[in-house]
Amino acid sequence: MTCRPAFIAEVNRLGSGGGFNFYMHDTYSGSGVVFQVSSNNYDGRNADFIVERPYYGGSPRNLTNYSYINVLDAWVNGTAPSNGVGNYTHSAVNMYNGPDLLAYPGALSNSGQTFTDYYVACS
Repeated sequence: MTCRPAFIAEVNRLGSGGGFNFYMHDTYSGSGVVFQVSSNNYDGRNADFIVERPYYGGSPRNLTNYSYINVLDAWVNGTAPSNGVGNYTHSAVNMYNGPDLLAYPGALSNSGQTFTDYYVACS
């Protein structure tokens, strides 16, 4: 049996204006973190699944060659099949640096809850 690294990330809204709980766990190493952020700037009408390019000292850094990332459970407002991101209005957005394509998301599958994000270039 081959061990596959996996990363779990979950965000839970704590009611209207109550903030958010963030949970992140690396199932390969067993390490994880949970923290809460107070905010009243979100009205609960959208959700994002994002691969971001790192910033350091206020400047963007090269995108690491991650080859691809499989997002296996892209749920919004629960974990029922009807809560897959594909059952909501959604947009697939490519990552660019000027005219250069850096990464792009693939098509949704598995009742709209699974997709793959593909690496193209670093800068």
